[in-house]
Amino acid sequence: MLKQGFTFIEMIVVLSIIVLIVPTVFVILFSITNVTTKTYRLAVTKREGDYLLNVITNNIRNRAITIHSAVPADVTNFICNDTSKPVPYNSTSLYFKDRDGNTFGYLLNENKFASYSSYLSTGPTPTGTPTPAPTNPPIDLTSSSLIVQNFSIGCESSAAYSYPTVLIAFDICYKTSSGDCYAVRSEESSILHYTTRVRLRNSY
Repeated sequence: MLKQGFTFIEMIVVLSIIVLIVPTVFVILFSITNVTTKTYRLAVTKREGDYLLNVITNNIRNRAITIHSAVPADVTNFICNDTSKPVPYNSTSLYFKDRDGNTFGYLLNENKFASYSSYLSTGPTPTGTPTPAPTNPPIDLTSSSLIVQNFSIGCESSAAYSYPTVLIAFDICYKTSSGDCYAVRSEESSILHYTTRVRLRNSY
């Protein structure tokens, strides 16, 4: 007569194996999820950071004629055009004029990187930051899932008859569950630092 079913010992052995395997499987799946999350956040952060740097660099290099410390851009805030004043100018906002007399610039708008255009502004505030028109605020260049911080932009003119150089630096990160750049869990942290120098191609 054939034996039917499992014996008690066989069931104990099977359950023991399951108890040993299941936690290992969960650990592996959790590690894969963490790595995937980290990779995704770094990829998004790098993509938007590269985009910001390319937009700023190309616009300044190809469009900027003069550099200004405030708006409206005029001769009273014209900077980095005099080699007799070698001290570099450094700030959190900088503005440029193109050949058509239009002003453009870059600034932080509530931890988002934004572009400013004279077409979209009603004029300067007492601090020199452009006041956005009610229907046309500065255009955010980063998504809501990212934070830009430690932004600085400045310029210098080091030699006579040479075009001024603009210096740009910023950190960009993926926003964590706490709403900032700092995470308890390492897979949530993704901060990249960018820095570059751009020499104007067209200048007075």
